[in-house]
Amino acid sequence: MDPFSLSVGCLALCGAIASAETRIRKLYVSLRGASKEMDDMTSQLRELRHILEILRNDGPQEDSTRVAIPSEAENRVFDHINKCLTAIQDLEDLIQGIQGERAPGVLWALTAKSKVISLTKTLRLHKDHLKWSINVFTG
Repeated sequence: MDPFSLSVGCLALCGAIASAETRIRKLYVSLRGASKEMDDMTSQLRELRHILEILRNDGPQEDSTRVAIPSEAENRVFDHINKCLTAIQDLEDLIQGIQGERAPGVLWALTAKSKVISLTKTLRLHKDHLKWSINVFTG
């Protein structure tokens, strides 16, 4: 995988994070009972964006004297980026579904809350893998 692909993946994920944060803010207005779970998700998104900025700035570059991430590790990093993108898209779909309901609080209590908790755990797992990769390979 070339450094350009990794940068594009980071930029795509940063865009998805910005979109998800906008949807979360709108959800706060319509659904007060979701604040703790959405705060946890927002925290994970914020940390992930920071990690992506580090990866984009310090990651593999063709003309760089910095330590390059080995190609097999690059593939894993890209895989974690894709899994984060999937989790964020699932979150956005879930939020959109909640906001379209007449009784969003009921939907939140019955299914959405547990799904958000699960998506937060998934995001945390892949974010931590990305963080580990940065620490190991870019010093």
